[in-house]
Amino acid sequence: MSDDIAEMLDIALGPDGSGPKPAGIQAAVTRNGLAAWLRSYGEDGVAAQVPKLSDSIMQRIFQRAGVLYLERNAYMRALCLAAVEVIEGQDRPLARKRRKNAT
Repeated sequence: MSDDIAEMLDIALGPDGSGPKPAGIQAAVTRNGLAAWLRSYGEDGVAAQVPKLSDSIMQRIFQRAGVLYLERNAYMRALCLAAVEVIEGQDRPLARKRRKNAT
């Protein structure tokens, strides 16, 4: 199993392996992937914090992203919105409405 997949599973399943709460789903991405997605939406400040987040905070982001995804947000956008909300403590729109092109 790749390190990226192992990282996502460890965070998503939690320390006891119980997984997401019964009423919803979780989204998942690696820390590096989430940071890259955040930068593509102009969220460089939030992206800089992602590599040092604890597994429990990442799990909160994944759980919140699952809710946002079910509310008809695109998968990548839901994860970025959730990261901003969890890290900053309140929800707000992303800095960019559309992702900037990769360079």
